[in-house]
Amino acid sequence: MIRMMRKQESNPEKFIGYFKLTEFFPKKGCPICSKNHESAYNYLDNLFYENVNDSEVREILINSFGFCKEHSQLLLQIGDSLGTAIIYADLLVHFEQTLDQNKLNNFSNRNGCNVCNLIAEETKNYIQIFLAFHTDKEFRNEFYKSDGLCATHLVQLLKNCQSVEQKTFYLSFHKKKIELLKNKLGELIRKNDYRFKAEKITESEGKSWTDAVNYLNNFIDKLIKALNHPEPETPIRAANILSQLNVKEAVPFLIKKLKREKDPFIIKAIVDALVNIDLSGTKSEIIKILSQSTPVTVKNLLKKLENNKDG
Repeated sequence: MIRMMRKQESNPEKFIGYFKLTEFFPKKGCPICSKNHESAYNYLDNLFYENVNDSEVREILINSFGFCKEHSQLLLQIGDSLGTAIIYADLLVHFEQTLDQNKLNNFSNRNGCNVCNLIAEETKNYIQIFLAFHTDKEFRNEFYKSDGLCATHLVQLLKNCQSVEQKTFYLSFHKKKIELLKNKLGELIRKNDYRFKAEKITESEGKSWTDAVNYLNNFIDKLIKALNHPEPETPIRAANILSQLNVKEAVPFLIKKLKREKDPFIIKAIVDALVNIDLSGTKSEIIKILSQSTPVTVKNLLKKLENNKDG
C-alpha cells in the first residue's frame, strides 16, 4: 500500500485507509489518535468473537505474554470473562514454564504488545496518506475541518516529509492552530486578572487550558482510556471531567462503557455525562441499556431519566 502511494504520489488512488482516516477529520481532536483508539478497541473486541481459539493468534500472545498495561485495561473494560480466562490460562502456563526453566530473559525480552504493534503500523500508513494526498483538493478541504494532529503525530509527520512543500504545508497549518490556542490561553489568563473580571470568558477560552494539555499530552484521549481503568474511582472521575468539558467525541465510548458496566456508581457517572453532553441524541439508547439492568439505584436512575422531558 505504501509503495503504491509513493509511485503515484502525483495522482494517488484513494483507498479504504484514506476514507477511514478522513472520516475523523470533522471530529474533535487528533484524527490519528481517535482512529488508533477505535482500532485498539475493535481489535480486542473481535479477538473474543473470532480469534480466541486461533492457534496463530494465541502463539503471538504467548510470545508477548499478553498485552501492555494500557491495552490490558482496555481488555478488562470489554469484560469477556470466558475469552479472557482462556487466553490468560495459556499465558500463566507459559509464564510458569519460563520460571521453572529459568529463562527469565524470555520475559524481559518479550515481543511488544500486539495491539501496540498494530497501532504503530497503522500510524505509519496514516502518515503516508498525509504525505501522498497533501496536494489533493478534496483531502485538503477535509483536513481544514480538523483540529490537526497532536504534537506527537505532527512531529512524526514532519520527520517523514519528503519535500519542502509537504513540510511547509503541514507546518503552516499547525502553527496557525498553535497561535490560535496561545491567544485563547492569553485571554483566559488576562480575564482572570481582577482588572478585567468584567469581561466574560468565552467557552473556547475556558477550555483552552485543557486543549493545550491535550495537544501536547493527548489529555482527552487519556480521559477516554481512563473509562476502562479497573479501579472504580478512575472511570468515575474520567466521566465527570469529560462531562464538565462537554467532550462530544467521548459519547460513543461512554455508550460502549455503559453497555458493559455493572457497577451502579460508574453507571450513574456515565449516564450523567451522556445527559450533560448530548441528552437529545442519546436518551433513547441510555433508556434501552438501563432497562436491562437490575440494581435498584439503576432502576431509579432509569425512572428519573424517563420522566425527564428534555431531549
